[in-house]
Amino acid sequence: MRKYLAIIVLFISLYQGAKILYLWDKPNSDSPAREQLTIVRGDSLQKIIDKLFTKKLIRDPWIFRLFLWKNDLSNKLQAGEYIVPQNLTMEELSEQIQKGRSKELKITIPEGFTIREI
Repeated sequence: MRKYLAIIVLFISLYQGAKILYLWDKPNSDSPAREQLTIVRGDSLQKIIDKLFTKKLIRDPWIFRLFLWKNDLSNKLQAGEYIVPQNLTMEELSEQIQKGRSKELKITIPEGFTIREI
């Protein structure tokens, strides 16, 4: 019985290890679609990870938590409103949320306007 349990644990460990290696530096998706993400001041790490997973910005919450822990970023995520592309790697996503870049502002400057007119 112990032999079977050891084999099962070995296969689970190998599977998780392969999954970590595969997802560690791969983009979350091929889709350039953007998602709006709001992180409220005081949100726990688990709540932030749940929001990211719900918006399909990360593939696996456990691996993202491991990534944050390994890079000592768990306490460095900033509150704010973000527009985040779905095709970011975990490093790019954590960097964007860590630096606190907020929503984009789109402006149009009509052709022919001078600096003073703008």
